[in-house]
Formats: sequence, C-alpha cells, structure tokens
Amino acid sequence: MRIIKTFYKITLHFKSPIHIGMGSHDDYMGAAQIVQNGVGEYLLPGTSLAGLFMHSLTRDVNSESLNKEQVQWLTEVKKDQHASRIIFRSAVLIPADRAENQIAKQALRYRDKVRISRKTRVAEDGAKFSQWELIPNDTEILIEFDRLDRDNDRSDTVKRDSFQRYMEFIESYIDSAILRWQEEGLFVGGKTGTGNGRCSLSTISKWQLTTENYDEYLERSYIDLLSAVNWQVLDKPMPLPAISKNFVARYRLSVTVDYMNPLLIKGGDSNISMINPDTDAAFIQRNGFPFIPGSSIRGAVSAFMDKYLKEEWRDLLAQPIEDNDPPQKAGALIFTDLYLVSQYREEKAMKDRLIKMERHAEDQFSRAIYGSGKFDEERLFDAVFEGEILIRSNVIDMSKVYSLIAFLKQGMQFNLISMGSGACYPKMELEDL
Repeated sequence: MRIIKTFYKITLHFKSPIHIGMGSHDDYMGAAQIVQNGVGEYLLPGTSLAGLFMHSLTRDVNSESLNKEQVQWLTEVKKDQHASRIIFRSAVLIPADRAENQIAKQALRYRDKVRISRKTRVAEDGAKFSQWELIPNDTEILIEFDRLDRDNDRSDTVKRDSFQRYMEFIESYIDSAILRWQEEGLFVGGKTGTGNGRCSLSTISKWQLTTENYDEYLERSYIDLLSAVNWQVLDKPMPLPAISKNFVARYRLSVTVDYMNPLLIKGGDSNISMINPDTDAAFIQRNGFPFIPGSSIRGAVSAFMDKYLKEEWRDLLAQPIEDNDPPQKAGALIFTDLYLVSQYREEKAMKDRLIKMERHAEDQFSRAIYGSGKFDEERLFDAVFEGEILIRSNVIDMSKVYSLIAFLKQGMQFNLISMGSGACYPKMELEDL
C-alpha cells in the first residue's frame, strides 16, 4: 500500500473577530471591506493560512534537521520544480443563505477608531479610520499534503521507498507546525496587533489517500471529504521535531471597573445600545455584551509609557519615535480584546451595570446650557474584564520587555493608567502565565 496524499482537517474556533480585507474601500463608510466570493459568501482564503504556515516553517524550524531549501521545496514554486506540495483550501465563513438575515448582520460589524496626536492628546486631522470585522462560527479547514513521487522511475522500488520515507520525515514537520498552532493558537488576517483574528484549534484530524482507497476518493469532491471519510484524531508524534514557539511570554490582564470609576468606550456609529437604545454614546459591545477592545488597552498603555518617557515602549509597539516618522513594522506585542468574566455575563446583571448618564455643555462665563449641548451616554460600572498581552518571539532583547512590564505593573498598582472617555482609572492587574 502506497500513501498518495495526506489530508488534515482542522477546526478553528474564533476567539475574536476577524478582518481579511479585499484591497478596496467602501466609498460611503471609508472602511476596508471584507473579502467575499462571487456569490457574496465571506471567506477565509487558503492563502492566508498558507502564508502563516510557511512563515512558521521558515522561521521556526530547527535548521539542523530541516533546512530552508527543503522548506522552499515543500512550499514554493521553482522553475525546475513542481508546485507546492501542501495546499490550504479556502473555507466559507458566512454562507450566502445567511447573507441577508439577522445572524449575518450581527456577525458583520463595523468598528471606527481615531488616531491620537501624542503631543496634543486630541484627534489628528484626517486621522479617523475604520474597519469591518466578522465574527464567524467554528470553521473546518482542509489541508492537503501531496506525497506522490513524480521524478523517479516508478519501477525503481529502492528509490520509491526512500522517497516515501523522506515524505514521512517532511510530514512530521507539518504535524508539528499544526500542533504548535493548537498549543499557542494563531492570528489570522489583519489588525492582529490589537487581538483581531485570534483562533484556537479545537480538533486536528488526518486521513490518508492510498492505492487501496483511491476509488472512494474519486467519487467525492474535496468538500465532501470533510464529513464523508473516516478521520483519525491527530495525536502528538513522539518525539516532535523542534519547532520554536511563536510567543515567548504571556500575561493575563484583568480590568476592574468600580462604582467610583464608571467606564465609557464608545461603540461607533454602527453600535446601538441594547439596554439604553436612546443613548447618544453607547458602550461598545459584541453579541450583546460590553467588551474592552485590544486597541483601547494598547492606547492606554502607550499613553502611560509616554507620560513617563519610556521611549523603549515605542520600539516594542513598532510606533514612530517622532510624530512625523512613518509607521514601522508590526510590533512585538499583541493586546487581545478583554471580555467580561463569566459571573458578569448574565443579561439581568448587565442591565444593572450599564447606566445612562445625562450630560450637557455649558458656557463657561454665563453657565448657560448651549442649545444643542445636551446628550446622553452609557457608562459601565461594577464589572471585571479579562484578556491577554502576548510577547512575540521576534524580540531581540527580552530584558527590555521584562523591565517595562515591571514598570507597567507599578503603574497598575497605583491606578495611574487612564482609559476610555472621561479618564476612568480602573483597577488593573497583570499576571504572568
């Protein structure tokens, strides 16, 4: 029996919204659009996962046992070689039959942001930008690894057996890279620095196409393979080839909002309060529950470090050193969205914790209220959120990271970090994982 192909089926569980842009902008909203196919289905392109996989192999493999030339042979097209032996199939995130119903409208959300000037601490001219984000259900991805020998004489049994053993060696690295995703999770799409596109792998399964079951394969399309064949759950091979970690440090961040510090993080034009629908400024929410975006944490931490002249922090966040400098490459830190801990997610409890507050604008001399200066806003109190800060493995000097994390913990200890509209100073804690 000869193995012709190995198929992997991985199930992605999305822990945060995903943003995969299609390279164009909506003229009305100004937001980067989410990629769709010709019938309006939202997709996770196979190329997005293929790029992550190739990055893992080229950067993370043990070069003593699998060199970069072998990785290129596995993944790239050369003039004198075949196409890639490993293929990632695209998957539908939101089917076409859901495109117009209420589920899809809740799944596709719009988030707006404003870039703040570091000198004036107000919005810069033309600094407002926006994005669409998609919240998919668990999604199955199909991966193919071609083990067919195209170059050697098929009648040469010795060379054919040697090639198959080499394919087993290569396959062990594919197993390892995918299992690393299961251990650490992965980030798919854009805006990952603030936690977008974070996924976990709930299951990994394998199925092998051989000379004995080839007829069964021919009777199905590759889509049918996801449910039709007898998949085997992938266990860790022993020993695993050496694959480096994507993250060298992880911290659990908790934010506690009390009665003295009500918090407001505005949800943008598209957000409607489900509890106080008449509010002008509604707290940002997802699936009916408030959350703190990773971008808000990133901004709050960055502003705190700027205040105390910790310039090294800009390097870690890949921010410009001077205001007029162009942006740098992706940073070494990822700030995930913060979600309510389980005991705070009951619907009735949230109605008690989101309150509508009335405010107005006054003339500073006469103390009279401006004609259009009255508005309502929705603030949150008595709630606990949790998320993570992850340190990528591309940090050159980890001592700089540990030094700044220690300084950040000091700032949290004395409640010196402000967040949201109106400068809330919540209780924050950072725990090493």
